[in-house]
Formats: sequence, structure tokens, C-alpha cells
Amino acid sequence: MLLVGSAAYIWSHFAGASPADEANVRTYICAETGKSFTHRLVIGEREPIVSPFTNRNTGWRAEACYWTKDGRAKKKPTWVLVKQRMGQEGQTFCPDCDREVTPHNALPPRELMDAAE
Repeated sequence: MLLVGSAAYIWSHFAGASPADEANVRTYICAETGKSFTHRLVIGEREPIVSPFTNRNTGWRAEACYWTKDGRAKKKPTWVLVKQRMGQEGQTFCPDCDREVTPHNALPPRELMDAAE
């Protein structure tokens, strides 16, 4: 029994995150500071979540924009706070490429992503 308990402890502490654990880590943006941060989802939690920058509920789920201003794709996204997420009306545009960003924002086509830097 001790051997099984020890093996479980070692596995849980040193095996790394499971795919499910990784899927529960999301990027958020603080509506007050505009800074992005990652957060592990907690059961029962609702947006806005507590932002590490304000220590208040000013964190909203961010959308990734993988476009550049010149129409190419990029590997590292710009994180954008979409107005609709906060219950506001109107369009949201990426500050880097000026394209509209929507909830569940689509990726650029695969060939552009494959060529992205």
C-alpha cells in the first residue's frame, strides 16, 4: 500500500500537466489595465474574474489575433479584449493589425500559419 501511495505522489508531482489541466489554463485581459494574464479555470467561477493587476473582478477572457498589419500570420498572438464579452455593443479591432476580432476568433488559413514567423 505504501508503494502505491508513493507512486501516486511521485506521478502527481513530477509527471507534468495532463491535457485536461492544460486545457483549463486560459488567457484573460484586465479591462482596467489592458494587461493580459493566464489563469487556471476554477469550478463555479464567473467572469469577470479577479485580475492580478487590480485585485478586483476586472479580468475577461481574451481572444487571440494571429494577423499582422501587412496581412501575414504570426505564431505569437496579440490578446484582445472583445467588447461583446463584457456585454458592450460595437465591434472590437486588434490594436496590431486593425482587423475585427470576435468571440471564438478564427485563425488565419493553414498555409499562412505554416509560413508564419
